[in-house]
Amino acid sequence: MINPTQKNFNIFKYQDKSVKIIQSKILVLICLIFNSCSSTKPDWINHLETDSKYLKGIGQASKEVDNYREKAFKNAEREIARQLEVEITSSSTIETVAGFAETIKEQYTEIIKTNINQSLSELEKLDEYNEKKTYYVLIGLNKEKYYKQKKTKKNRALDRINNIMLNLDQLNISDQLANLNTAIGLLIKNDMLYEKDKDNNFLYTLLTSKIDGHLNKISVKMQNSIYRYHPLLNNKISILFSIKYNEKLISSLPISISLDDILVQNIFSNDKSETKIILDPNYKKEEVVKIILQRSIFDKNENLFYEPDLTLSSFIVRPVINEFTITTSGPLMKKQEQRIKSIIEQFLLTNFHYEKSKNNKTIIHVSLEREDIKQVGDKYPYVVFANGNINVKDSSGKKNVYQIHKEKGLDFESSDKAFNTALNKILNEQTIPKIF
Repeated sequence: MINPTQKNFNIFKYQDKSVKIIQSKILVLICLIFNSCSSTKPDWINHLETDSKYLKGIGQASKEVDNYREKAFKNAEREIARQLEVEITSSSTIETVAGFAETIKEQYTEIIKTNINQSLSELEKLDEYNEKKTYYVLIGLNKEKYYKQKKTKKNRALDRINNIMLNLDQLNISDQLANLNTAIGLLIKNDMLYEKDKDNNFLYTLLTSKIDGHLNKISVKMQNSIYRYHPLLNNKISILFSIKYNEKLISSLPISISLDDILVQNIFSNDKSETKIILDPNYKKEEVVKIILQRSIFDKNENLFYEPDLTLSSFIVRPVINEFTITTSGPLMKKQEQRIKSIIEQFLLTNFHYEKSKNNKTIIHVSLEREDIKQVGDKYPYVVFANGNINVKDSSGKKNVYQIHKEKGLDFESSDKAFNTALNKILNEQTIPKIF
């Protein structure tokens, strides 16, 4: 039988043991909190020293935001990218010597940024630090590894460029231009825009000079610099020209034709005969036609790493009116005939060039018809419709016909005045251009 006193003693002994365990846990927790609170910030947070092994970047983010570790790491990446950009920019102070176009500099900058971002995949986490509300991370890019990879890429690019130059003369003109563009692309993509050859010449300048040399050998031969056409008789113009390289006809050069800088046609040059284009000009004004070498000759996706002037030639198409006579027919009074002739003459001389020609004269005949509608009653207006056509022909036999659409005239006094109203609508300054 257990003594009650002994029983109570065992209970107190058990309770005392449990209290000690709890006290021990509390003590450990206090120690952990104390150690955490008493830990000091690493020096790199406030002062990042230059490291011979790593290019370093610090990132931080508030712990109150989602994915704060990832955001801090991204911030550190941006800092390293910024340092690499500064390094490349400072080594490119000789850009004025090379004389690069502004578009190429922009393209070069974008490609370098892309290359830098690709290099950031090699980053290492060197340290991290936690505060109550802020997380810090220190990352590094191994310099030796980074520059070694960069040098390897440059050497491969140089080998490819040298190989292109060695085999260049064996290719046709189109392939030569494409390969030279590829070589320039290799310079830009591998941060070699300022690379020089053994004679201290910029490789970029040498390559672009070869492109310019080829382009200067491409010529366009044509009969005139100004092509005249009769705007009332010619709806389309056919023009012949020859495209030559080194004074010899050349085939398969991709050519674009633009009319006042608007693309109208894509063709290929012909080495058997003259190249033919058909234009549909705006007859109201003089226009400039350009014969342009297509960008696709350098790259099928038109990725040019050099911006030469690809305009091979240009000429003018000019609408020209020669001597003309205007005649009329139809139910017209003398004053109406004179007004028709005067308005059409003014329209032609205002909108087109006028050149005298002894051999070719134009006859413009205006034929009008009148349709009177029976008056419903004295309180209703007279209704008359007018319509017709304009026949144009020249001494060579060319002809064209322009329709005058029906216009309605109303007048309460007489049908003649109603007809005159319809005629006024036809001769309106907004209607005449629509007829022609």
